[in-house]
Amino acid sequence: MKGIHKLPNGSWRVRVAIGKPSRGGVQKEKTFPPDTGLREMKRWQDDTKADLRRMALRPAKGTLEADAPRYLERIDNQLDFPKDRKFDLQAWFALFGKRSRHTIKREEVTKQVKDWLAEGVAASTIRHRMTALSMLYVELDGDEAYNPTRGVKRPKEPHPQPDFRSPEVILNVLDALAWRVARQNRGWATLARLLVFAYTGMRPSQMMRIDPASHLVLGEQPMVFVPPGKGGRAHWKPLTPGGVAAFRLFVNSGAQGPFSVSAFDKSWLRACQDAGVDRFNPYKLRHSYATLLRRGGMDLADVQELLGHTDSKTTARYAAVIPEKLNAARAAFQKGWRVPAAAPAQVASPPTSPPILRPSETRRGLRQKP
Repeated sequence: MKGIHKLPNGSWRVRVAIGKPSRGGVQKEKTFPPDTGLREMKRWQDDTKADLRRMALRPAKGTLEADAPRYLERIDNQLDFPKDRKFDLQAWFALFGKRSRHTIKREEVTKQVKDWLAEGVAASTIRHRMTALSMLYVELDGDEAYNPTRGVKRPKEPHPQPDFRSPEVILNVLDALAWRVARQNRGWATLARLLVFAYTGMRPSQMMRIDPASHLVLGEQPMVFVPPGKGGRAHWKPLTPGGVAAFRLFVNSGAQGPFSVSAFDKSWLRACQDAGVDRFNPYKLRHSYATLLRRGGMDLADVQELLGHTDSKTTARYAAVIPEKLNAARAAFQKGWRVPAAAPAQVASPPTSPPILRPSETRRGLRQKP
């Protein structure tokens, strides 16, 4: 029978294996006397195989799955969102979880990246997963140690396009939500959170950490202190009258503290349906907040400050380029080309079109006289 072999001295060697050794598999063997019955050896095989399968559920030391908790424990205080790093790392477990880390090859990582791209996984998500795997090796083994992600080409992220909604659309959805809340007399906290989101652009995770007693100033110059989130900076944000009203409802309805983001999203999507608006993720409210600031004439640096971003490139993903800003830039550019007025006798009629310079004249640096 499979796994049972007779030795030259007449005894029996019985072997059981679970999985391939190169992929973290385990095996066990035992020698039985020559007069041992086949049923007894088969029973030992079955019992041992069951034990090994139970052991396989526990990751073996040195495998990716076993070393991940040790790595996550080390970096827990270094990251703003360690749970995100955990999820990114777990994406590799299906293929490499039971493998000894030193057996994972760069070619295998490259293939997995290509497979994710073929499945439609976002390039940014794949880059996060590659970072998680790479940093595990760096943290546990050192910068110079073997790292299977070294040399693997990271997928390029497409140029991000801001995705915002007009104030009219946002107000229609908020009105539909307020009507339903008032009619049912429930959901006031969710309404308050969505109003705060619309009028301040802060993330749900930041709202959960708002302490009204110390973070809100509702005087002549109303402000709210926004805690840092997702690698950003803590900052103060001025409040409009709409923002002040939103925070008053926020406090009166007891909306502060942790809440379910999925329920938050679900309420918004239902309100979109009630308002007859194409459903869109409420996170677009943050994009809309940034775009409205740009439309109001604020520079990108100012928008970056109010969003709490550390990198202006991140802000550019949120704040769309507004046609009004482009028209203003055109006017400023045209103004820069105006020539100071001279004496009437010295002013020639302006040309109907710019002069065409020959290559030789361009090289000599020909200048047009006023």
